[in-house]
Amino acid sequence: MVSDAVLLSELPALADHFVAARLMHFPYADNDAAMEWILEPDEEDQRR
Repeated sequence: MVSDAVLLSELPALADHFVAARLMHFPYADNDAAMEWILEPDEEDQRR
């Protein structure tokens, strides 16, 4: 998720309790870094 909302920076820790998804918060200015991160393969997926 790309946003400058401070609350969203806590979302990955909260969601970790409920889902098995990778979540990461990026400030809006880091949109390019967010796109690179989302395209990286997950280490767990590589083990399957």
